[in-house]
Amino acid sequence: PSHHHHSGGDGARVVRPEEHFPYIDRFLQVNGGGDGGGGGALVFLSTDDEGFRNQMRERYGDKLRVYAAAAGTATAAGAEATTSSRYAAGEAVLAEALLLSKCDALLKPSSALSEFAVYFS
Repeated sequence: PSHHHHSGGDGARVVRPEEHFPYIDRFLQVNGGGDGGGGGALVFLSTDDEGFRNQMRERYGDKLRVYAAAAGTATAAGAEATTSSRYAAGEAVLAEALLLSKCDALLKPSSALSEFAVYFS
């Protein structure tokens, strides 16, 4: 699968989904996922931004995959989190980075999570 990691929480410029559409569309077209058929490439999205997720889901439908733990990571890692919730958030981030490292292509911002995905690949 292709991957897009969206982040704005670590100082990186926030990127709108439509800025990535041409790259993702081309990846899907070249890898058999752009024709709306049942086979071919998928897009794995890593973000805790619900609006971003919704825009991607609207455009890519059943081609989009989202790691379930991504939605709760930012909240669980906050200052008021308990030790166990911070540990769980750390596990979720590690699992997400490992999943991202297995993607065929990585479209990413300058963020720690996506950098670790590159290191693990």
